[in-house]
Amino acid sequence: MSEQVQKSAAQISYEAKQALQEARRLARDAAEKYAVRLEPMADRQLKGELRRAQKAPGLDGAFATVLLTIMENTNTPTNPSGRLHCYPR
Repeated sequence: MSEQVQKSAAQISYEAKQALQEARRLARDAAEKYAVRLEPMADRQLKGELRRAQKAPGLDGAFATVLLTIMENTNTPTNPSGRLHCYPR
């Protein structure tokens, strides 16, 4: 009986590893598709997309916040001063 329990535990462990690998692969594929979609965007479109992503829970929202802050502090054609609006110089 204990041998059968060990085999079933090993099978569950194997299935859990397979499910985790599949979830990681799907997340990686989704991130790659998202990156391809963002690449041709203009600055204003990208800022809008990052503002939408800020509302996402977890690390996605935090990462979007960091990227948006970097983008707002960077000298670009749409932001020639390269500064945040809340910190006038």
